Amino acid sequence: MKSLVSSLQQSYVCFMSNSLVERALKDVQHILWSNLPPTDSLSDEAAVKALRQIVGSPDVKVALERGSDTASVFVLRAINTVLADDSAPPGDIITSLWPILDQLEVDRILAKPQRSRIQAGPKKPPA
Repeated sequence: MKSLVSSLQQSYVCFMSNSLVERALKDVQHILWSNLPPTDSLSDEAAVKALRQIVGSPDVKVALERGSDTASVFVLRAINTVLADDSAPPGDIITSLWPILDQLEVDRILAKPQRSRIQAGPKKPPA
């Protein structure tokens, strides 16, 4: 019984970690989009500061440590690595983050099953 409870707890932690990672990635994307012209509502410095707060939050740190090895977790870990470089100018950090997020989008597109609108075979007659 204890092993079942432990297994369920681990599954729950992984699920919650993955949900938190997905939410953090959406927040990161939102901040980066807010930094793009013509809106440019955030300066590079403010954007990097906000990104570091997201990735550096205790919940996200735990999620990165305990999360399963999904593409989303790897991407957030890569973002964390880029943001950890305190010596890089904020503009360079933001420029480095875009290819990481672009790769995540490519991975998501490739992972989605493609639904063809063309059906092979005869159609079923109306009932």
